[in-house]
Amino acid sequence: FIEITERRNLFVHSNGIVSSQYIKVCSQHGCDMSEVSVGDKLSVDSDYLKNAYKVIYEISVKLAHVLWRKIFPDEREEADNSLNNVCFNLIRKQSHTLSCELLEFALSLPKHHNDTIKRMMAINLAQAYKRSDNPEKCKGVLKKYDWSATGYEFKLAVAVLNEEYDQSAKLMKTVV
Repeated sequence: FIEITERRNLFVHSNGIVSSQYIKVCSQHGCDMSEVSVGDKLSVDSDYLKNAYKVIYEISVKLAHVLWRKIFPDEREEADNSLNNVCFNLIRKQSHTLSCELLEFALSLPKHHNDTIKRMMAINLAQAYKRSDNPEKCKGVLKKYDWSATGYEFKLAVAVLNEEYDQSAKLMKTVV
């Protein structure tokens, strides 16, 4: 995020020409500046722009939800549902990495409206990991929870994510 904002400053104030301040600030925040020198002209390609979008999106959602919970603690249910819906829509749009980042954040929050929404977030995180070809992380998320006392919808989701298709078929009959 720091590098993105500093690069923005370069484009606005010096036509993209690298300054010593850009290198100093970025270096202080852990950015690798080994291939950049004062006087170089920076550009932005589509990969950089996509990454910048992801970083700004992630920070914006996290900040909005932290502030929402802090300023309006009575709206935790709406905040939890909103955050889960944002992440679910990212999964639908195949933005799995961003969804994983935000769901890890969501699950790390100290309080949730109830256990159901927290488990929905966990299922969505497992789904995002599975869809991003990370089956071990998917299984790891699912193993963190005891699903035995949950409703059939959760049991079905867990069975599908664990590729337990015989169990999934049985649960599908029950759920439907």
